Amino acid sequence: MTGLHSGSPLAYTTDVGGVIGAENRFFVVENGDLYIMDDTADRRKYIGSTSREEAFIKVVGNENPLLPKIIDNVGVISNQHTGWSVDTITIPADATTKVDQSSKVFSADWLTREGVTRAPVKRNAYTSGVYAYKDYWEGEKMRGRIVEVEFTLPTQTSGKVEVLGFEIGTTDSNV
Repeated sequence: MTGLHSGSPLAYTTDVGGVIGAENRFFVVENGDLYIMDDTADRRKYIGSTSREEAFIKVVGNENPLLPKIIDNVGVISNQHTGWSVDTITIPADATTKVDQSSKVFSADWLTREGVTRAPVKRNAYTSGVYAYKDYWEGEKMRGRIVEVEFTLPTQTSGKVEVLGFEIGTTDSNV
């Protein structure tokens, strides 16, 4: 190793040599260098970069994985109430759904109440067999056993972002 470097609390790289957690600290190894993540930084950076980057968190909802559910809404509990986007909601194909389903949340739909920022999930964009924008309103409801939701915070967001939790609202399916 060529040295110990200080990084940011949300420092990421796409090709790390290793990730180490010890003594209540977080370390990343990249290109032979050891980086200690620093909790004083207030923005997202890739190791070796000085600019903020878009950050995302992928949440997998699999509560009661044997029961099919309709995905109604998603939510985030964070000190950052604006700027979140969800462009990728996926339900993988399984015994009840023969093909993957895909949806998203529109930015105008986000609403914050009691500290939780929520938005309704649009319908399956591939209901007609190919991607169709109109299917977000007229397509089938997002229905499945497991759902993957990618919450994204764009580069324009400044300051420290703290995430306390995520919500995936569902209703039991009768199908």
